[in-house]
Amino acid sequence: MLATAVLFNVSLAAVVCGTFAWYSYATRTGLEKAYHGTTVGDMGSLQAGLVSEIQLEDYLEYDLAEDDRTLADEGKYIYWCQENIAARTINYVLDSNGYATTEMYPVTSSAFDWSVENPESFSLYSTPTYLKNYDKNDLDFLANPRDYSVMDFVFRFEDIDNIGEYLPGYNVFLSGCKVETSNEEHEIYKSVRIFYNNGYEGGIINPTATENGFDVVGGVLDLNADNFYDYDEETFFETIYGEVESFEYNSEATENDGTLPWYETDTFISNHKKGVFALNDETFVPKTVNYIEGGRFTSKAKRITYTDETYHNLGRFKMYLYFEGWDTHVVNEEQGFGYNLDLAFAVQM
Repeated sequence: MLATAVLFNVSLAAVVCGTFAWYSYATRTGLEKAYHGTTVGDMGSLQAGLVSEIQLEDYLEYDLAEDDRTLADEGKYIYWCQENIAARTINYVLDSNGYATTEMYPVTSSAFDWSVENPESFSLYSTPTYLKNYDKNDLDFLANPRDYSVMDFVFRFEDIDNIGEYLPGYNVFLSGCKVETSNEEHEIYKSVRIFYNNGYEGGIINPTATENGFDVVGGVLDLNADNFYDYDEETFFETIYGEVESFEYNSEATENDGTLPWYETDTFISNHKKGVFALNDETFVPKTVNYIEGGRFTSKAKRITYTDETYHNLGRFKMYLYFEGWDTHVVNEEQGFGYNLDLAFAVQM
């Protein structure tokens, strides 16, 4: 039986602007407008809360109820939401925990294999800069938490016959996940990714994809926007960014400059430079990161969590919201347009 058709909608409205994130001189303005608002529908006996790593002093001003006992053994606090959640409430919790609220900046999950790796080990990394790659083993290359958002939800289902008691065994679904921008010709919204961790599994969702797929997370790039792939000016080999499985360079230097005009190039598609040893496309094998298409969840074919009797009868859904910088839609032309994300949740026994 469907207990609650829609739990709540989370609406994000923003403007993507500034230069492309991979640029070392990029203007870090990302998403500029605040959330238009978060509305909570008729939840029935289902309740939602936001987990905070710190105790929030002003929670009463944001229509929240503090629970400092349930997750005390983890050093965390739950702030249960009222029937209607205002935009400023989510922003307050995000900002207090050091995450992005009204500005976001492309980052990368790199080649994280969520099908086998512990979801607790998921991290986001800052993007490479001109002639300098990122290093996953160097903590200095972890992305700034202010560049992405983390919404740590918990759900509970109240026993209507025993008020204050909460029931296990209820499945929670991501019944709606819609992403759009104000200008249909520009598609930066397709680079949005959601990584979720519900305590027993994790995965990356591409909410705009209609089938499962992957992002390439390594290759040559044009980061200084000179219409040529970057190369080392001492060795004259093209620079390979990100992560690769295997590669070779051409045995001879490129004879002539590529002929693609500037308006047909971007960070990912550019020209090979005369006199430079180019990456051999036939032998190049980049690393990739897989994602699940959004319909797998919105069709209710796959739950996002369940109220777990071994975890205080709570359902966990910690979601990282970010722009995947290796997605080829993240280029200079994709800037300055409005962006919205709407989420809806449903619960079922």
